[in-house]
Amino acid sequence: MSVYNRNKGRSAKLQPDNWETKESATAVHFDKMASALAVGNKSGDLSLFDVEREKQLRDMKFYSDITQIQYNRSAAMPYLVTVGTAKGQIINNDIRIKNSVINKLNILANSPINVLSTSCTEAYKEMENTDGN
Repeated sequence: MSVYNRNKGRSAKLQPDNWETKESATAVHFDKMASALAVGNKSGDLSLFDVEREKQLRDMKFYSDITQIQYNRSAAMPYLVTVGTAKGQIINNDIRIKNSVINKLNILANSPINVLSTSCTEAYKEMENTDGN
């Protein structure tokens, strides 16, 4: 997978360590500063990259196709990444800790999540209103 950083005027080759070479990305999302990249695939692998340093930061494993990814960073929650799955789940994760699920919302039983556009405030309210399952 190649990523072109417009600000630096150069491209970087980023290859997730744990993916099969034939695996395709099904969801990609940059944070607001375009310095971090989250990439998900059909096997449920999520890889996080520091684009500027061209370094893979973390791998996370979900057990459903990843259909959407959203960085939800704010001063209150600087390490939140939300994942939508093909099984209709929305999963909020603390990316500082490997496989740290903050909460899981079962929104649409076995229907894929096609769009995520939750603000940090809305995501935080949802986390307060769920028991994490």
